[in-house]
Amino acid sequence: MEQLVYLNRWQWAHRFQMEANSRPARSWLSERHHAVVVPDRGRLASDQDNDRVAMDFISASNTRIQVLEYSELRHLAPPPDLPFVFVHPYSDDEQQATRDFLTDHRTVPALVMVWREQDLIRLWLESRAATNLLASESTASADPVALRAARTMVSEEYNGLASGRGKDTVIHALRALRDAGYSLDPDFWARAILAADGSFESARTVAQFAREITAGRRHRVAKERFRPNIVSIWRDMVEQEARTTT
Repeated sequence: MEQLVYLNRWQWAHRFQMEANSRPARSWLSERHHAVVVPDRGRLASDQDNDRVAMDFISASNTRIQVLEYSELRHLAPPPDLPFVFVHPYSDDEQQATRDFLTDHRTVPALVMVWREQDLIRLWLESRAATNLLASESTASADPVALRAARTMVSEEYNGLASGRGKDTVIHALRALRDAGYSLDPDFWARAILAADGSFESARTVAQFAREITAGRRHRVAKERFRPNIVSIWRDMVEQEARTTT
């Protein structure tokens, strides 16, 4: 059984094929007792509620379900084999609660129903190589050199990456990577930052800078933060780490 899987709502609901698109999730659950986490338990009283509709499709009618809210996750100590279904973590707090819970309880089987394509929880799931139940393959892991660069950026996030030394680090790193032939795709760099344990805020910031650099914007930053061969240095660091772990 795969430990971490997800569904994108826009794929799941495409052409109203929710019944067919719910089969992989039901197969993953295998009619086991499971917990379902929703934003607001009270809204489930309406059979028109989006969370309720998703639950009804995914959870078998004869299955025992424990319903929780995202606000309850912080102090929860889950049984190790109890599967969790996270329905529509919409707000930043709900997405952060999902991430924190799954980081603290890595052995818990979990399925996340992502609400919107732009939600950072989707990119975090991809950074963890989670399986999209409606796709044929998982997103590839971040390039090791890109991940090393992302860790360098994340090391500056204590004062934020949107200004000051943090901004200088990100802009100079992205420019060096661009010049070395790396893509500045915003989602790619958001995933890399999240894979490096960066915050959601840092992922947004780096993705935005990547977008702006690609569009030709010239950012005002301090003098060069890195040596001209910084990408080669990162590459050598990756190779050294690989040698020490084999």
